[in-house]
Amino acid sequence: MSVPGKLRHLLLHRRGDRSQIHHARQGGYEIRVIGRACEQGWWLEVQVRHGGRPMFRQREKTHLYPDFNSLRVAGLLVAYDVIDRLPSSPVN
Repeated sequence: MSVPGKLRHLLLHRRGDRSQIHHARQGGYEIRVIGRACEQGWWLEVQVRHGGRPMFRQREKTHLYPDFNSLRVAGLLVAYDVIDRLPSSPVN
């Protein structure tokens, strides 16, 4: 079952997890920048999808970000770079 982003965010907080998801679009791609908080900072995960199909996923476990805004900017830069490097950009 797929849970919409806002509801999923609320469900994660109910379980006690500290997570945030930033959604963005670039061309025909959907970008998800996911931050998971721990005591020392935030872990980054970036997902790029097209037409509901996963195109790229990266979890960064070697670097912690001090806050979600820093993580969001870094995640968007990763996603934009990935989209630019994909063999052919799909047309909307």
